[in-house]
Amino acid sequence: MCTVALDLMVGPGHVFLQVMPMFHIMVIFTHTFAFRGARNVILPGFDDSQVFRAIAEHRVTHTVLVPTAIDALVAAPDRATADCSSLVTILYGASPITPAGLRRALASFNCGFHQIYGMTEVGTATILGPGDHDPERRPDLMASAGRDMPLVEIDIVGPGGRPCPDGQSGEIVISGPGVTDGYWNDPASTAGVLQHGRLHSGDIGHRDSTGYIFVTDRLKDIIITGGENVSPREVEAVIEEHPGVQECAVIGLPDQRYVERVHAVLVMKPGCQLDEPSLRAHCAQRLAGYKCPRSYATAERLPRNAVGKLLRKDLRMAAG
Repeated sequence: MCTVALDLMVGPGHVFLQVMPMFHIMVIFTHTFAFRGARNVILPGFDDSQVFRAIAEHRVTHTVLVPTAIDALVAAPDRATADCSSLVTILYGASPITPAGLRRALASFNCGFHQIYGMTEVGTATILGPGDHDPERRPDLMASAGRDMPLVEIDIVGPGGRPCPDGQSGEIVISGPGVTDGYWNDPASTAGVLQHGRLHSGDIGHRDSTGYIFVTDRLKDIIITGGENVSPREVEAVIEEHPGVQECAVIGLPDQRYVERVHAVLVMKPGCQLDEPSLRAHCAQRLAGYKCPRSYATAERLPRNAVGKLLRKDLRMAAG
């Protein structure tokens, strides 16, 4: 995190706004910004009106948000009149952001964006810097998590630990001085993720020919339908480009013919109704047939934990 602060040239005169829960790894930014002589403003939780008020009142220059919070700010009624001119950089991470959501945020806020991919067990693993957020010249990077942090080494491995070539998906394995020694009094869990000092993240991704990492999904969330693997996040990114969809979640449900079927749960934009023929046509133009949802449902909101991560397990339980 200190490397991130140095990369952003943080120093006296900067103001950092912290709205993440105080138990989350992202709270370490509070310490690193203070270490660099910046001032901290801490809110008890996320509320879009309070965030806008704090930015304007304290002339906030930096903040860290989860993608759901960014989406909420972009869509908030106060956004049109809120004074966010002091913002220099919005850092984001903790859960994936869709390319469509990121493009909306870039258009809404006149500041830099800085993505961080990592976890409590390793700290920060990759960075996608402000210069990489260019939807015109590098639209492909709107789905990237960035490049390896200094002193961090990331490998993409297949079954048996076999290294994957560029462009091929596998598990993201992380090594470096920040990797944990293990879980407290839990040798079984430690053995499940640590092998020869390298942490098996449980995330699926690939590296492109220029060194950028793309995190596509969690191993446990991959849907196997008719013998084919489907990444929920790939399908979600396509569905969220539909003009009537605010956000969505894709899960696998039991199916007698295909073992699992792709199922989408949608939160529609205000005033929009579920239009399955339109959604099916939209997906058919952008996805292979086996990746297209075979069933749809709507919800007022998607279940998420305290840091905004989607709770797919809750959706699967609710769907029966």
